[in-house]
Amino acid sequence: MIKKLLFIAAVCAIALYLWQPWSQGEVADATAPASQAGPQPPVHKPQKEANSKDKQPAPDNKQQARSLPDEFYQQREEIISALDQAKACQDTGECASSEDDPRAAMFEQEKRLVAALKALQELYASHQFEDEQLAAITGEYLTSPLGRVQYQALEMMQQQSPVTDNARILLEALDDSYDDKVMESALTELQRYPELNQTIDGLFIKNLRTGSFHVSRTIAQGIGPYLNQDNLDAYEAVLDKLPGQSAKARFLSASISSYKKSNNID
Repeated sequence: MIKKLLFIAAVCAIALYLWQPWSQGEVADATAPASQAGPQPPVHKPQKEANSKDKQPAPDNKQQARSLPDEFYQQREEIISALDQAKACQDTGECASSEDDPRAAMFEQEKRLVAALKALQELYASHQFEDEQLAAITGEYLTSPLGRVQYQALEMMQQQSPVTDNARILLEALDDSYDDKVMESALTELQRYPELNQTIDGLFIKNLRTGSFHVSRTIAQGIGPYLNQDNLDAYEAVLDKLPGQSAKARFLSASISSYKKSNNID
């Protein structure tokens, strides 16, 4: 009997010993965090923004002011000084006349002024630059009584952006001009100033009526780009008053006829 009881006790002890680790495993499994309970579905996290270093800045379309080298300003001052000396050279005696040629001083002055203006134009062109000072110098010499100087100033004007003040100066200078070469160049330049059309028409009509032979003929030949429906009647009225066989009448008639044909006007 005692042996039987000892046997039962031993079996119970073994069973108790085996049950404890199994039950502890179940408790551990039951209390484990969800992350350890089994494989979790993949979580799609949003990608981080690209590094700011990888971002390209928006293009800056604003033109940056371009600094000019010191040598530009130095050369400009030298040229302006040469202009001032040439402008006063007859008074200072640097441009002197001679007994053989009383106009030698004037021709020498004209030569110096043209050379200085050309140098100034080339300096600015080489740097692809223009400013108010260049426009002011151009305007000053548009009124020169020396034909070659005035022509050079007009050539400089054509290389610059339109400056209405200089166009007005040119129109005043052309009011009593006898230089057909200057007028021919002006016919091209003044097309850039449609806001002055009324003043331009007044200048052309006056010269067609009473201008010098060469200037009036030059205008009659080159008037085509200026003709329009608003001023056609005025130019036809001028034509009616001109001597029929004169050169300017023939050229003006041809210009008007060409305009009418191009615009299907009877």
